[in-house]
Amino acid sequence: MPSRPDSSRPPFRSRRRHPRIAVLGEIQGRRVPLDMPITVRDLSLRGFSAESAQPFPPGTRHQFQFTKPDGTEILLEATAIHCRIASATGDGQVTFVSGFEFVSSDATDAAVASLIDTITSVLAGD
Repeated sequence: MPSRPDSSRPPFRSRRRHPRIAVLGEIQGRRVPLDMPITVRDLSLRGFSAESAQPFPPGTRHQFQFTKPDGTEILLEATAIHCRIASATGDGQVTFVSGFEFVSSDATDAAVASLIDTITSVLAGD
């Protein structure tokens, strides 16, 4: 007989105050000034997650350039919150997934909102 969920437990709720939106390849990312590509996985008003070939130790601050599909580039600063190994191959290639929190300012908030508008417009088919 299949077990039934424990009805005394509350349903799962995300701890995030700002929902993340899957980027789906619409926004390109690079760590500058080292020109290191990152794959932006998702984005919210306060942060993003990315895959990279290099780890980002928690607590370190970095600058990232985000490029929208129309070629517009946005430079933002973010602090690494967590980093973990996502995959490792037999030949020693490692991929890391890191979570970042944007360094907040009015200009940053407006730039991030612009990135999110781009993604939601693409998803809506605009």
